[in-house]
Amino acid sequence: MSGIPLDLPRLPVGQAWHARHDADPAHRWLRQEIRQVARSLATGDRDGAGDQYAGSDAV
Repeated sequence: MSGIPLDLPRLPVGQAWHARHDADPAHRWLRQEIRQVARSLATGDRDGAGDQYAGSDAV
C-alpha cells in the first residue's frame, strides 16, 4: 500500500460513547481494540504490537 502523495497535517482522533457504556466489558474491549489499531496505524506498527491498554481513551 502506498501513502497519500500530499503532505497532510496530523489530525487529533478521539472516541466518544454514551456514559452507560463506560463499564460495559464488551464495549471497553472494543474501545481498546480500536485504540490499538489506530495507534499502530499512526506509528507504522503494522503487526498491531502497539501499546496495550494505556488507561486513557485518547489515541
